[in-house]
Amino acid sequence: MFSLFVIIFLLFLSLIFFFGIKKTKYFSAENPTEIKYFYSLFVIILFIAVLLRIINLNFNSYWIDELFSINTASFKSASEVISECREDVHPPLYQLILHYYTGFAGSSEIASRLLSAIFGILSTAGIYLITKLLFDTKKALAVMLMFSVAYMPVYYSQEVRSYSLLLMLTLFTNYFFLKAFILAEHEIKYKILHTVFYCISSVLLMYTHYYGIPVIVFNFCFLTFYFFMQYRFGEFIKNILKTIPIYLLVAAVYYFSWGYVIAYQYQRTFWPKIGDRNIFSAFVFYVLTPNLKNYFINDLLLQFVAALMCIFLIYYFFKTVKCKFNLLPVKKYYYSMLFLLFWIFIPYVISFLQTVFSNPSISFRNLIILSPAVIIILYSIVEKSIDKILKFITERFIFLTGKFKLKYLTVNPMILSVILSMFLFVKTYGYYSYPTKHDIRSIIKEISEDYENRGDSTVMFTTSKTSDQLNYYFKRFSPKLRIKSYLAGESLENELIKFKDDFLKNDFLILFDLKNWGKDSDKSLNYFKSKYTLEMHKESEGFAVYVFDLKK
Repeated sequence: MFSLFVIIFLLFLSLIFFFGIKKTKYFSAENPTEIKYFYSLFVIILFIAVLLRIINLNFNSYWIDELFSINTASFKSASEVISECREDVHPPLYQLILHYYTGFAGSSEIASRLLSAIFGILSTAGIYLITKLLFDTKKALAVMLMFSVAYMPVYYSQEVRSYSLLLMLTLFTNYFFLKAFILAEHEIKYKILHTVFYCISSVLLMYTHYYGIPVIVFNFCFLTFYFFMQYRFGEFIKNILKTIPIYLLVAAVYYFSWGYVIAYQYQRTFWPKIGDRNIFSAFVFYVLTPNLKNYFINDLLLQFVAALMCIFLIYYFFKTVKCKFNLLPVKKYYYSMLFLLFWIFIPYVISFLQTVFSNPSISFRNLIILSPAVIIILYSIVEKSIDKILKFITERFIFLTGKFKLKYLTVNPMILSVILSMFLFVKTYGYYSYPTKHDIRSIIKEISEDYENRGDSTVMFTTSKTSDQLNYYFKRFSPKLRIKSYLAGESLENELIKFKDDFLKNDFLILFDLKNWGKDSDKSLNYFKSKYTLEMHKESEGFAVYVFDLKK
């Protein structure tokens, strides 16, 4: 089945390559007869995005965070879902959508992940719209193809968490921002309409994930810079004062409906810890091919990539400022590149400073908000570099041969995009080949089958507060079995006293452990290993089970 999918995928890439060679001047506004090529390529690329996001939706087991989402969504009412979200570290929008969605679609892996896949497909259309606004249709289609096969967007389109929705809303919030303030229509009714959509999208974004807040901050920072470059000081102040009420309205709606919860949640410890000191440079490659540095990329090159991004930011910033002081019009390309670089650096700096000076929150999955900008910039850099090389080669050839009528060689965007996409797909293809999430399903299924042989003389615990999540699979495979509670941390001794009778009347203890969960988990495992005989131990991706004989 999957081999057939790969053949279809390669066939569609070949079609894109064919269209790219056949029409090198396609999608010109002056040539409406070639609109059919635009629709053909757009539909083919969108179909590839759909395939990659719906194929093998149930290949991976739910991992522990997905099980939290499913359990929360299964609550009887929306008010209960919101109450549970208050105790978590995320806003409630995704959980509310999932609550109503699973009410009629069900909570199986395929059904629930299909919701994220839909958000992922819409994100593919979103990056096309933004790239078309910033550059042109040809580059928009090229970037859309790269985005459709890139690992990070595909991975989170198959996960029952809020990140696919976060990515989609980030894209459409930025799209409406550009339409409302930067590339506004001349007719006032369209500007008002896009402004309303921007406000709605901004609020929804912040209700999805707290990393939506840095996106709104980046929008305001870029808008301030844009107005400063476009207008004289008096007009600059006037335009800023016009837009401030819009942001105050968005902030007020958000704060008075959910802001009181943020202060409470902020006191809680966020799960992610700051890891690689080169997390930004590593992220650039994670967006494209995770673990690439384990293959042939070293730390020095990762640092070089981060430095290169900084150089581009400084370069286009001073280019734009130079035009301002020389009273020259600023090229749209400069603004487009600066918009993308602001998109990357401002949210990243905000999250990095919060991690360093307050609660740690920076992680690859949270930085998914930056992935569209990273992909667009990397494509632009490659295209620009190849264009420069081809121009240099053509000029030298003309100089040596005297053929002054020779046309300059240029990059065909779709052909370049197909080549880059094939490189990206190598890693994405591997995603469907082996488990990448906690393989909870297979272990619990095996334990459920083994339970029939052991009879009723078994008690089950976990080494972390995950019993409710793990019981989801026990309800599916063995309705009789349930995990009682957790045995971990400073309360281990008290928990052992509390469940003393269970240890006395049962013959076996089954202990479930999430790898790398922390010292509390290790403490529990070491205690039981020293006290009882370990009869069986099995590990899978990120998950392990231990069976102890309580009578030996």
